[in-house]
Amino acid sequence: MKRKMNPISYLWKKCLRNYRDYGISVFFKKAFLYLLYPLYRNQTYLIYSIDLSKHSITQTVPPPPEYTYRFIGTHEVELIDKIEKMEEWIGVRSKLVNGYKCLACLKEDVVAGFNIVAFDDIDIPLIKFKKKLRDGQCFSVQISVHPDYRSCGIGTTLRKEIFTNLRNMGYTRLYGGTQQQNDSNRRLSQKVGLRVFASINYRYILGLERHKVKRVKDVQKTA
Repeated sequence: MKRKMNPISYLWKKCLRNYRDYGISVFFKKAFLYLLYPLYRNQTYLIYSIDLSKHSITQTVPPPPEYTYRFIGTHEVELIDKIEKMEEWIGVRSKLVNGYKCLACLKEDVVAGFNIVAFDDIDIPLIKFKKKLRDGQCFSVQISVHPDYRSCGIGTTLRKEIFTNLRNMGYTRLYGGTQQQNDSNRRLSQKVGLRVFASINYRYILGLERHKVKRVKDVQKTA
């Protein structure tokens, strides 16, 4: 059984990842927001989707032969451990047991990236938002590429591979979301055909919570 992570250890690892991924200015900004977390939160998530039944899914450049893209199973403990080191909050084991799918990009025994997809709910813990999915719909929980393998086209290929696999499984629409300030995720989403259609603002002040859902009409202005 996996031991639950100490909250201080979790926050420290998250701060280090922010420093590694975004630099010193974002590191200090997010560290300050973590200190305010018990009292104040203000997060905006952009929600995007793609019609898998209509979208033309093509690979403009074939993936390098040294990379393998495949779903991983609950028995592949070492691979799961490596994914959870990349994103310690994700809880891959429990998600796979509960029917989620995890498509991994592997270079031999190294996890270069992954994409986790849910089939029951849109669940975004950061903004405390949850909504039941209809038949034929699914939700991209997380897509990540290891820092050592970025700018190699892995994120784009992960998206295209997951589109193809989901369509072959009979799914017609994929939803996803990202924080408004996550420019790299937004650029990748637009590049592969995902389109923003709504934003959700979550605000928490001294115990009072509010969600504000807004339809996004001008997609280009959000990207």
